Amino acid sequence: GARTPMGSRTPMGMRTPMGYATPASGMYTPYGMNTPMGRMTPMGRMTPMGRMTPMGLQTPAGLKTPGGLATPIGSARGSLHELGEARGTVLAVKLDRIMDSVTGQTVMDPKGYLTDLNALNVQSDADVRDIKKARTLLRSVILSNPKHGPGWLAAARLEEVAGKIPTARHLIAQGCKQCPTNEDVWVEAARLEKPATAKAVIAKAVKALPHSVKLWLDAARRETEKPIKAKILRKALEFIPNSVKLWKEAISLENKEDARIMLSRAVECAPTSVDMWLALAKLSPYQDAKKVLNEARKHVPTDPRIWVTAAKLEETQGNERTVEVILARAKDSLAANGVAADRDMWLKEAEQSEKTSFPLVCQAIIKVTIKMGLDESDPKQMKRMWVQDAEAAISRGAIATARAIYNNAVEKLKGKKRPVAPPGPARDQVRQLRIPGRRAAAGRTRLPQRRDPVADVRKAEVASGRCRKGS
Repeated sequence: GARTPMGSRTPMGMRTPMGYATPASGMYTPYGMNTPMGRMTPMGRMTPMGRMTPMGLQTPAGLKTPGGLATPIGSARGSLHELGEARGTVLAVKLDRIMDSVTGQTVMDPKGYLTDLNALNVQSDADVRDIKKARTLLRSVILSNPKHGPGWLAAARLEEVAGKIPTARHLIAQGCKQCPTNEDVWVEAARLEKPATAKAVIAKAVKALPHSVKLWLDAARRETEKPIKAKILRKALEFIPNSVKLWKEAISLENKEDARIMLSRAVECAPTSVDMWLALAKLSPYQDAKKVLNEARKHVPTDPRIWVTAAKLEETQGNERTVEVILARAKDSLAANGVAADRDMWLKEAEQSEKTSFPLVCQAIIKVTIKMGLDESDPKQMKRMWVQDAEAAISRGAIATARAIYNNAVEKLKGKKRPVAPPGPARDQVRQLRIPGRRAAAGRTRLPQRRDPVADVRKAEVASGRCRKGS
């Protein structure tokens, strides 16, 4: 509000910058100084026609600028062509700012969009277009059905692939709020978070879903100290006592004595788990192991592994006769409970017994199940199957199994005679094809070969002396 030296106030009642007085001649504001509106005129020059002033507004043609000077009309820089370009630039900027205002995202220049995916190995512009299409599609999915967990998972993973990890974390956090009962969403949120904050996410997850086995296992695996892992798993078993996975993970962290105690509790909570029964029998003394296996047979009468384990237990005590008796009972018991005879399964059990140094169990399995699934009225078919089984066992390195198959095959086929051709035209035809004077050597087995009838007649004539050789 100070007066100028000439006695008149400056426009708008403001002081001139730097404390200088406005010249009486009304010339331009000194270079680099502020105009009365507080803005800087570029280098103190005249504003060309159609250009934007520092306030972002166009100066009307022929009107005076705040400095009091008229804008020149018809200058080279004020052409209509430049005016059109300026208007197009302003319009493009405004459109870019308001586009996608509903979703809060800013649309970037299509040519510069590749630079926004620095973490993505983009092969072509088509890959970028595919990502944009997928992002649009998934955005519509999560907006139309926010309670759909897979939609949030797919949207977060797409942003992860595109290299936008913060965006992916933000999306999956929203998914956790919208789908608090979906364990996959919680697991994905913990995976995308940093290790320092992932544990807090898992803690929220188990509070929301205390009966989720996957979340408890994920929480335990994120811990590095063994006592903390055991504590988490025991806490999980309080909520889910019948989970076999949790029992296995918890028992694997204990010593032998504590593991046996936990297994005793585990078979009570999950009585249909054969692995738990077998593990408890393995850690128990001989008499206790027998009781455990008997209880296991009562709860799971259709699993042959319990019988095989009982036979192995007897072999460790030197009870050779009991081994075969147990396996014979196993065959009858499984058949009575509706278990189909599976020849290949028993052969695998025999080979496994051989590999684990239980030769008596291996031999007993072969002896009891060698005729399983075969027609006893057809010795040839039985022999062919046994030879194939033995050769397959040899190819897998199970020599003792193959030896047991051959020994039992010889014993079973010992009383089987070779079938004789029935009397009749077929037998007479066989006699006519015999060549006199030619007999097979004793004890030598010949393979059947195709013969030429003309050659046979020729040989017969030569042998009888009716014609000479070469005639």
